[in-house]
Amino acid sequence: MTNTAYSVLEDIFTNQINVLNIAVRTKAEDVESAKSICQKNNYDVQLVREDRYEDLQVYNKQEDKLRPLHNSDVITGSTPLLEVLEILSEKEYIFVKVKRNITHIVTRADLDSIPVRIWLYGMISLFEQDLKKAIDLSGIQWQKFLEECRLEEAKKRYKLF
Repeated sequence: MTNTAYSVLEDIFTNQINVLNIAVRTKAEDVESAKSICQKNNYDVQLVREDRYEDLQVYNKQEDKLRPLHNSDVITGSTPLLEVLEILSEKEYIFVKVKRNITHIVTRADLDSIPVRIWLYGMISLFEQDLKKAIDLSGIQWQKFLEECRLEEAKKRYKLF
């Protein structure tokens, strides 16, 4: 298999960068503390541990309700970042289990983090390179499609770099 720039980038974000690079620490609280944390930090959900429930619960601020924590709400700390992107396209948040404990949460807001931005920048840069190569190979004289003033402006800007 040939190592293309895309496959190298995919390998980095599949095998070397995982969910813990963007997740935020969390811990289970009692219901009142969970409500307070959600209000104070503008969180939508908070993990809850109450003596009356055997399992962990999730407090949802918008509904002001508790619900059981489901297995589908939890991923492992080794989950690759690219897989997390897929999960968050369907879910608004996911809890992260490290060893035997849920220690982190990742939400769609965390997609605005540096690792995700670097991945997106890399994908856009690779796409630009491929597009430029395809245009060059096609033999299209793209310059003739620009107005003279636009072409001159582009040449000026290119010289700045």
